[in-house]
Amino acid sequence: MSGIEGARPLARRLRALPHRPVVAAAVLVALVATLSVATAVWVLEHRAGERLLPGATVAGVDVGGLTVVEATSLVAASVEDRLDAEVTARLGTEAWTTTARHLGGSVDAEAAVATAAEAASRTGWWRLAALRWIGAEAEAEAKVPDDLGLDDDTVAAWLADIAAAVDVEPTPASLVWTGHDTVVVGDATGQRLDVADGEAAVRRAIAEGAATLELSVEELPATLDRADATRLRADVDAAVRERLDAPVTLTAGDVAHEVTAADLGARPRLAALLEHAAARAAAGHDPAGALVQRPRIPVDLDAAAVEATLAELAADVDVAPIDASVTTSGGWLAFTDAAEGLGLDRAAAASAVADAVDEGRDAVDLPVTTLAPERTGEDLRDVLLVRQHERRLYHYRDGEIVADWPVAVGTGEQPTPVGTFHIGAKRHLPTWHNPAPDRWGADMPDVIGPGPTNPLGVRALNWNDGGRDTLIRFHGTSNVGSIGRASSNGCVRLSNPDVVELYDRIPQGTTVVSIRE
Repeated sequence: MSGIEGARPLARRLRALPHRPVVAAAVLVALVATLSVATAVWVLEHRAGERLLPGATVAGVDVGGLTVVEATSLVAASVEDRLDAEVTARLGTEAWTTTARHLGGSVDAEAAVATAAEAASRTGWWRLAALRWIGAEAEAEAKVPDDLGLDDDTVAAWLADIAAAVDVEPTPASLVWTGHDTVVVGDATGQRLDVADGEAAVRRAIAEGAATLELSVEELPATLDRADATRLRADVDAAVRERLDAPVTLTAGDVAHEVTAADLGARPRLAALLEHAAARAAAGHDPAGALVQRPRIPVDLDAAAVEATLAELAADVDVAPIDASVTTSGGWLAFTDAAEGLGLDRAAAASAVADAVDEGRDAVDLPVTTLAPERTGEDLRDVLLVRQHERRLYHYRDGEIVADWPVAVGTGEQPTPVGTFHIGAKRHLPTWHNPAPDRWGADMPDVIGPGPTNPLGVRALNWNDGGRDTLIRFHGTSNVGSIGRASSNGCVRLSNPDVVELYDRIPQGTTVVSIRE
């Protein structure tokens, strides 16, 4: 029972005593002493902060008269429940669930109770005595944040994730070129999450303990709607047709072709035009004014169509170069001079055409390059002709015979080959390596060094075919009796003095023509 309730029976007993002043005074003194001790103990307990005042609340929880430990446990349990209570944000049919704890919320229950306990330590002795004996309440309250201390950045990040799922950019109406005209492709509105309203709604739901909250979105209208695009269509059609039908003269050398952008497979790029029209519409102006600002519509050319056009033009421009050549006619050599050719530079021409169309020019000069022959007269300045039936070797220089020598050629069993060859290695005082040790060279050494007995004489000039050695040579011989006859194993022999002269006159790479008739 309270201190006042405990004192009332004692007062009644005092009134029942005989009116003896001394006794009454003694009893009264004892009563006052008892009440004073009880009050002192109660006051000291609260002044020390060990017990909360009657009527005290923390975070909405009644903790009056509880010890600090008891109050902390009770408040912590209540706050934990609130921190872990799920709250669901809804937008249409979609939903996202979270908790105050997940949003960075936290509450220090011990600190909140300590704040309430301080109220007792600051309350005066007589006020505490009155609270003790008359049963009043202190009405002390310690609050925590209504939104349980949600973290701003964490809330913003959660709403940003939701925004990423629900935000939709508006799609403006557009015009698409079909190849013949334009068609209108419809617009679509977009939406954007109202993040500021969402943050307020989250904090409100946490503070009120609501299980759900509704998110809102802002509707984003298309920058160019279908009606605007439809009004723009006729003017765009006319501008595109004018752009595609404009003639362009392509000149390459003495040849000229006239084409249009349409011939080159051009397709108009309308994006920039429509962006300008959208900006005008957003400003309250007629979007058709975009055509006044952008009279030339950019186009993309079709690479295959450009290539086909250039191929047609090149057919009248290209002239293949002519290589210098040598042929036999009537047993002698006939020479054809080299000639340069002409060729349209396709890659550079395609770039030039694209630039001209893009810039709206009506004419463009295309690059024509000179094509050099692979073989010139210099490559055939020196040519050797072996007339096997005549057993004679002729030296042509610049198309004229300037020297000739008698030779020996191969036998019927080992004939000298016919055709066109080139001089490979030129060998001074050559070493002979037996080319047929199992046939005609069976009774000869494997190697014979330079000297009078060397079968190659004092010089040797190898015949190459396609860069490969044929084992056929012009070479010298000390057996001058064989000259003028078919007496070799396929090589062409000259006397040693003649082969030295040939060696000195003929450069490596010289063309050799060998014929039998």
